[in-house]
Amino acid sequence: MSQLLRLAFNTEIATDQPERSGKALQEFKGMNIFTGIGDFCLTSIRYLFRGKTIHIIKNQEQASSSIAWRVDSVASFHIEGDPHHSRTYEALHSRQITSLRTCFHLGLFLLCIPTIIGFVSKLVGLYFAPRNCITSIYQHWQQTDPVINLQDRDISQIAPENYHQSYMDALRLELQQLRSHPLHRKIRTLKIIGTPQFPLQIDYAPDVFRLSPKNLVLQHATIQTTDLRITSAFDTPLHQQMTRSHKWRKDTAAAGAPLSDLHCFGPMPQEEAESSIATPSSVHRIFLVDSSLRAAPPR
Repeated sequence: MSQLLRLAFNTEIATDQPERSGKALQEFKGMNIFTGIGDFCLTSIRYLFRGKTIHIIKNQEQASSSIAWRVDSVASFHIEGDPHHSRTYEALHSRQITSLRTCFHLGLFLLCIPTIIGFVSKLVGLYFAPRNCITSIYQHWQQTDPVINLQDRDISQIAPENYHQSYMDALRLELQQLRSHPLHRKIRTLKIIGTPQFPLQIDYAPDVFRLSPKNLVLQHATIQTTDLRITSAFDTPLHQQMTRSHKWRKDTAAAGAPLSDLHCFGPMPQEEAESSIATPSSVHRIFLVDSSLRAAPPR
C-alpha cells in the first residue's frame, strides 16, 4: 500500500521512447492521459517532497532476460537543474529548484484542489497500466547487495605480471553487468572480494562510482591512491572520482591513515563491518575487511 501511495503521489511516470520520436508504447495509451493530468497536478508534491521521475520502456534485451521492462529514475527537481541526470539514462534530467518556484508550488500545495484532482487521476491512470510494468517499478525501488567474488578466477594461464590487469578486467566486466541491469536498483552494499595471494589494487573502475553504493566493502582489495595517471581508456582514477564527490569525501583527513580523505573504516573483521553497515549513515562509506581478524568478544 505504501508503494502504491508513493507511486501515485510522489512519482512522475515517463514512457516516451527516444527511438520513436517521443511516442509512447501502445501498452501505455490507456494510462498516459490520466497519469499526465495526475503528474501535472501533483508537480507541487514532487517539488516539495523530493519526488522522483520514473522512466520506463520495453527491455530491448527481453529475449535473453526474464525482465520485461527497463526502469530508470532521477529526482524530479534538483538544485543543479538540467546538469543533474540519471546515472543509467543520461537523457533523463532534473528540473531546477529556485526560490520563485518554491513559493509558487508551496502556494499550489496549500490550495489542495490540484492535489486531490491529481491523486484521483493518477490512480485511474495506474489502473490502465500493465501489471508487470507496475511490478517492475516496485522492484526498481528495492535495494540490493551484490557480491563480486574474484577468488575463483582461473589465472593459471596468466603471467604474474598480468595478474592485476586480468583481475581488473574481470571486475570491470562484473560492474558493467550490474550497471546494465534493466531494473537499475539502488545498491545498498557492494562487496568486492579479491584473493589473499594477490590483493586487488583498484585503480580505474568508473562503474563503482556510477553505481554509487551506500557501502563499499573491500575484502583482499583496496583503492589505489598513488602512481595513478589519466588514461585514454578511463576518464579518471576511482580515488580521484570519490575525493571530488561530497558523498564520499571527508572534510578532514587523518594523516597517515589509509584512504584518509574518504569515509573509510578498517581493516576490520567481517562481523564488525556487517554491524557497522547495519547502522544507517548519510555518507557513502568504505569498509576494508581482513578475513584473518576476529571480532572482539562482547564484554
